[in-house]
Amino acid sequence: MGARSVFTASLHAGGAPAFGAFIRPRGSARQVAGVRRAPTRTNLGRRLRPRVRVRVRRPVAEVAGRRYASPMRDVLLARSPVAPGRTPVRVAVRDEGAGPPLVLLHGGWGYEAYPWDLARLAAARRVIAPDRTGYGRSGRVAELPPGFHQAMAEETLLVLDALRLERFALWGHSDGAVIAAWTALLAPARVERVVLEALHFRAAKPGSLPFFETARDRPEAFGEEVVRALERDHGPAWREVIGAGGRAWLAIIAEGLAGRRSDLFGGRLGAIAAPVLLLHGSRDPRTEPGELDDARRALPGATLALLDSGHAPHASARTGAEATLRAIAFLDEA
Repeated sequence: MGARSVFTASLHAGGAPAFGAFIRPRGSARQVAGVRRAPTRTNLGRRLRPRVRVRVRRPVAEVAGRRYASPMRDVLLARSPVAPGRTPVRVAVRDEGAGPPLVLLHGGWGYEAYPWDLARLAAARRVIAPDRTGYGRSGRVAELPPGFHQAMAEETLLVLDALRLERFALWGHSDGAVIAAWTALLAPARVERVVLEALHFRAAKPGSLPFFETARDRPEAFGEEVVRALERDHGPAWREVIGAGGRAWLAIIAEGLAGRRSDLFGGRLGAIAAPVLLLHGSRDPRTEPGELDDARRALPGATLALLDSGHAPHASARTGAEATLRAIAFLDEA
């Protein structure tokens, strides 16, 4: 069986190297010995990279009284565009398996809302799944910055710099798909393949206005199962997390409806150099009529896997296993 969401009938699922970054195991009170060191340049024209020493214990993580089965580590960044002016910036990361790196980028409700089948993915890969700033076990922000998708792509690259991952594949869901696409645009030489699941393309999404207004004003209306998943991921601050995402999206939609912004990529989506799989549910309520066709025109070389699902094929009881196998087959292509 594939990974299953706790609320599969829900409406929604989402630079420079980090000098001085270091990593410590989640739950450890003692800083890892990888303290900040001066960056080095090994060859002319190559990127500066931090020296990071990592020591990770793998207990069940406990944060703010909540326990998680997935081992976590903290990556401390000297900066992040998602939290300007803050230093350090703490990003919690799941790190499972061994092999070619695969980076999972969660949607706008966080990782636990629509979890991946980590066991299956980590059987042949090193799977990296960060909680972006503002979500889960990472540091909080009161508001998402304007252009938060691009800012979160920049933060993702800083995290991967700190983990010393030069090349990797990406699988992003919902907001995470937008962030994955931006990551591929910002660092084309580092991205091998990209799975864009439930991709948002247009800025003008009038069909989603009620959804994001609910996220902003009364997220309890999404139902008890949704609330439990959000509490498990974000703790008592879950309303603030979901509200910030709702406000950010309402601002994007207002720009789109006013004609100030056509898509989420400034017309650049087609510049992605890596092979792309568009993984989409045929009944996705967050996709406007014709929006998927627009994305396919922008990415004419992309492969489409259209499944009988809603907004999260990988976490659906009906399509979770198939979505995971489709993505694995795409990632394994030479």
